[in-house]
Amino acid sequence: MIKQILHTAILVQDLTRSRQFYTELLGLPEIDRPFSYRGIWYQLHNYQLHLIEDTSYQSLLHQRDRWGRNGHIAFGVDSLPTIVDKLKNHGYEIQASGSGRAAIFCQDPDGHIVEIAQV
Repeated sequence: MIKQILHTAILVQDLTRSRQFYTELLGLPEIDRPFSYRGIWYQLHNYQLHLIEDTSYQSLLHQRDRWGRNGHIAFGVDSLPTIVDKLKNHGYEIQASGSGRAAIFCQDPDGHIVEIAQV
């Protein structure tokens, strides 16, 4: 029986752009990585997000008009307006959740859908 989700790994083209998005804009805390290949690891409580660099990666966005209908990563924040302002100020497009919840969707530099919800 599964006891917990340990991590999610996603491919990214450029670690510098991804670090700006996940570390500087979203504020995720980086942790040390035990491997020599290029990547960035983040940890929040018992969950990790692993970014693995692959310069040939292509986005897999299927539903272009409703980002929440694609595979995505979701984060909870204390202040949704604060993070929305940061993302907009850095040129990221925002889609409001169609459910009416206090949540938005954006794309990271590689086209991965990221949900950010008020918790």
